[in-house]
Amino acid sequence: MIVAIRLKARGTLREKYTTMKELLPLPLSVDQLIDLELQTEKKLLRPILSTRSLINNLRKKGHIVYISDMYLPDTFIRQQLTDHGFFLPGDTLYVSDTIGAYKSDGSLFKYVRDKEHLSFSHWHHYGDNRHSDYRIPRRLGIKAHHLHYDYLPYEHQWINNVVSTTYPYPSLMAGLSRAVRLSIPTIEDQSRFVADISAPSITTWVASIMADAKRRGISHLYFCARDCHSYYLAARSLAPAIGGIKVHYLFNSRRSLMPGTPYLIDYLVQEGVASHSHKVALVDTLSKGNILRSVNRTLCQHGYPEVAMFYATNSTWSLQEKEEQYLTTTPDQRLTDNLHSQYLFCGEHLSSIYCSPITARLTFTRHYFEVLFSLNYHLQTVGYAPRGNTIRPLLAKDPTESWHFTGYTNRQTKNSNDRLIIAFAEGMQTLHLLPYSQQLLDRVAIPTFAHFLHQPPRPYLDYLHRFHKDGLVWVDKRWRKNIFWTHGSNVYTFSPTVLRLINAMRRLYARLK
Repeated sequence: MIVAIRLKARGTLREKYTTMKELLPLPLSVDQLIDLELQTEKKLLRPILSTRSLINNLRKKGHIVYISDMYLPDTFIRQQLTDHGFFLPGDTLYVSDTIGAYKSDGSLFKYVRDKEHLSFSHWHHYGDNRHSDYRIPRRLGIKAHHLHYDYLPYEHQWINNVVSTTYPYPSLMAGLSRAVRLSIPTIEDQSRFVADISAPSITTWVASIMADAKRRGISHLYFCARDCHSYYLAARSLAPAIGGIKVHYLFNSRRSLMPGTPYLIDYLVQEGVASHSHKVALVDTLSKGNILRSVNRTLCQHGYPEVAMFYATNSTWSLQEKEEQYLTTTPDQRLTDNLHSQYLFCGEHLSSIYCSPITARLTFTRHYFEVLFSLNYHLQTVGYAPRGNTIRPLLAKDPTESWHFTGYTNRQTKNSNDRLIIAFAEGMQTLHLLPYSQQLLDRVAIPTFAHFLHQPPRPYLDYLHRFHKDGLVWVDKRWRKNIFWTHGSNVYTFSPTVLRLINAMRRLYARLK
């Protein structure tokens, strides 16, 4: 049996660029253009893990032959297949660029048949093009199998975004999300949620913060434990591309930053938060400035300059209110006015633009960030103590302090979550999307997250089955009295009485319908 895998376009790469050079005054030679395209292809290629697993299983049943309608050189394609674990000794590759025959008209299949000396009736062909990989081989008597890697609901929305014609970046993000979830080894429900909801939000927000910090002359960003660990990993990946920003992870909590905590100032000096030589800012997910207030109070008591802070908030505070508060305080009281707040997820924003006010008030809670966006296996920081020549954070001994990991979540879930987020951050760099982070945050990530809060599509809810809080499951396919969020609806943190009323109304509606 021969198993043929489709990997696409007529005319060799050299013929294409030779024609292009004749039509356009390109500054590079044909060889330089070819080399540039091959480098770009190599950088953008992502393996589809499910296809690789399929091929490995098929390899046990017969000979693997790769057949490609592709204008790229066969040597390049073979190398990429080898590098990504697809091409093994004994496999064969036929490329239209080298042969001059094509799958789209059946000639490449016939060429391979003659070379392999095997009747079409013994073939199984797999590919994702419905015409070249399914209809044409079936006409020839080949057993054809259509591989389908569809876009998910939010990815379809981004592709069909009304601004995509003049602003194509949403469609690029759709491709990036699809590539990330198909190429990173993790459970499918997790890859769907992270690649389409949390990774775009985290990565675009972090990139916009880093760009803003650079404009403000801030050279060091400290991501606060525990909720900002995944944000920190994204920032660490983005830092070389953005430049001028050093990122750090700061072990802290409201408890560890209380006045009089032993060795607190020593830890802040050691980590560089307390500094006279560079400008510093903290980063937190949801905040009202309490952490910044505590840090700046300690810094001022020991003669160090205050630091700034970037954060998202669900507070109804407005910048105008903060300015008024600033004007009515004395200089000694102004310990929290160095906030660079980003009201990107505030309830007022969601209610006025993306969903009803009731929905925004009900659904916009810290649980999404602390459980879904901010998975963490670190225990709470309770203080600091010297160990040798360094100051080390002291972590709580009671694992129940870390309610981030309840239900089915575990270290493996966290690690998979981080791999997906880092891959998304790397993809943003590869696709040169970083200069458009703020636009993607405003036009893609925030609307997507708001839509999820308001009317979550089913493919993304499967992931929430893993999570529990205070004995309540987040999502359940059956109606129960005590649940955080009913399947496919917006009933969130309702009392059992309200849930029973809603259930009765639904049953009545079903009978009337």
